[in-house]
Amino acid sequence: MCILKVDSGNVCISIPMCFKRESGMQKGIVAKAAEKTIDERELFSNVIVRTWARALAWTQILDRGQVANVTDLAEALKLDRSKTAKHIRLATLSPRILRAVINGTAPDGISLQKLLDIKADVWSEQEREIGLV
Repeated sequence: MCILKVDSGNVCISIPMCFKRESGMQKGIVAKAAEKTIDERELFSNVIVRTWARALAWTQILDRGQVANVTDLAEALKLDRSKTAKHIRLATLSPRILRAVINGTAPDGISLQKLLDIKADVWSEQEREIGLV
């Protein structure tokens, strides 16, 4: 990994990786670094955490009134409105589900799509919906 500080004050991080297509989805695989590789569960949890963090940030933008509604937010982000709305729902994801994903103890078959498809707002119902309890 290479970290560069640019004159503008921004930080540029370069991570050697390759992409492979598996089950119709493209996955980024980090190249070996110091004899440590990232397994698929770790890669999956990173995707979930990044998507959840993005949902929290988008929720804060809405809460601060920087945009009027999800449609305006999606327009500003140049994303599909329904996809944006679905991703924002992750901001209300049960902490227990998030912890299980990070720890690698989430139920088998869990996926980002399954988390996005959760209908319940109550945490215990979310956990039941994905089979955590």
